[in-house]
Amino acid sequence: MASLKAKIEGVVQNFIPTNVQLVLAIILKCDIAASHNSKPRTPIRPTVLFQMVNLHRRMLPKLPQNAMGNWFWPLPILFKEDETQLHELVSTMRKGLTDFVNEKANRFKAVEGFLVVFECIRERGQLLKSTKGINLYWATSLCKLPSYEMDFGWGKPTWDTSKGGYKNVIALLDTRFCDGIEAWVTLDEPEMAIFESDEELLAYWVPSTPAQTMFDIKSSIKLKSNM
Repeated sequence: MASLKAKIEGVVQNFIPTNVQLVLAIILKCDIAASHNSKPRTPIRPTVLFQMVNLHRRMLPKLPQNAMGNWFWPLPILFKEDETQLHELVSTMRKGLTDFVNEKANRFKAVEGFLVVFECIRERGQLLKSTKGINLYWATSLCKLPSYEMDFGWGKPTWDTSKGGYKNVIALLDTRFCDGIEAWVTLDEPEMAIFESDEELLAYWVPSTPAQTMFDIKSSIKLKSNM
């Protein structure tokens, strides 16, 4: 992780990227490259990333962590065709999140709640209509959630994971001992073959394989980042 931060140090201004932002950016960078290289005769396309945002701590005052209801929102972030470098992806993600928090997050409660929901849905539809032929990805981070502390009566888990049946999904989780970030990535198999062999990706990540035989992972991989 330190080497990733060092790579963009001095290029990204005015903020220090989080570990999640860095991990998500390097995965997205390699996803975009894999998508293009699987169809080399097609031009590089714009990319839209739907990133789940936890509204609990984005509102003022902050909502309690045990508040009932679904307090997460899929935030669409548009990356232009020429925004494929690591520092550009990180900066665009950061700006999208900052704009959302400043302009919309606090409006989800009280009387404006329904209005801002419909406003966001309308903007999402307009974005997808205006950018045809896009790369579309979904991302969520469960990092810092106490998933390894849950005990339903048969002990705490030895391995926490994510299993999804949708393509172009990126799920991030803490490792058991919080010494890295595990990433589950699902892609079409041709893109996955290119993604798995990306030299830039392999420079920062190592495979993690416990209990993989329990799951069908033909088009998904599980990687562990070194902090």
